[in-house]
Amino acid sequence: MENGEKVIDRIADSMGWAVTLTIGDVRIGKVYTAVEVKTGEVGVAFNFPWRTGCSAHGFTAIRPLRGKAVSDLLPFLGSPDPGESALALATVNAAVSHVIHRREDVLNGDVLERIALSAEDEVGMIGYFGPLIKPIRRAVKHLRVVDMDAGKASDVFPAAAATDVLSESSVAILSSTTLVNGTLESLLKAAVGCREVVMLGATTPLIPEAFEGTPVTWLSGVVAREPRRVLEVVSEAGGMCIFKRFVNKVNLKVERDAQ
Repeated sequence: MENGEKVIDRIADSMGWAVTLTIGDVRIGKVYTAVEVKTGEVGVAFNFPWRTGCSAHGFTAIRPLRGKAVSDLLPFLGSPDPGESALALATVNAAVSHVIHRREDVLNGDVLERIALSAEDEVGMIGYFGPLIKPIRRAVKHLRVVDMDAGKASDVFPAAAATDVLSESSVAILSSTTLVNGTLESLLKAAVGCREVVMLGATTPLIPEAFEGTPVTWLSGVVAREPRRVLEVVSEAGGMCIFKRFVNKVNLKVERDAQ
């Protein structure tokens, strides 16, 4: 990547093909935001509800959102308001879901099936991914978990420890919510020495080209198998623990050395 260029900007720059897509529905739930494009695909993004206000969003000026072009929402990518940022990223994920089936390099299943963990690995996990913790700990030397809510478990490190944890890791697993709250770039700098860097979670934009030239090696996200059910769950304040039954986990390799 060019010096100073941000992943979030490259995501926006890569969306030119989506100019003909329009918004069919938007659900801003308690935990996630979900966007449906009129072709029927749905994308989601975590919206940091405890940091999001209810009336100061810039997108209030373009309401109603239904019927707007995808390009109308892209300017909110990287917004300091997590509600705006989540809306834009969910829009990207919905649009990408419209074309993901055309890719021949999509690999289904759990990302742990794609990365080779060893007994000598030091793994840094940014964001608490509960189902992965036990299998990772069984496979590696150490796993250190960092989360904004350090009270999730007694051995979870606070957010301030993230860069130190990553700089001492051989494998990094980063929540893609870091794209929403604007912390990804500093984390990628800390993870530059890692053998594998995974962007993980339902928020993940499945656009490998946007991550080329960064330390990222895998994108692990979801594609809605039952889009309307995902919208329903988000509307009813549900998150991944509920809508996971309506999505497929998918993975894409990122060519780290590509320019």
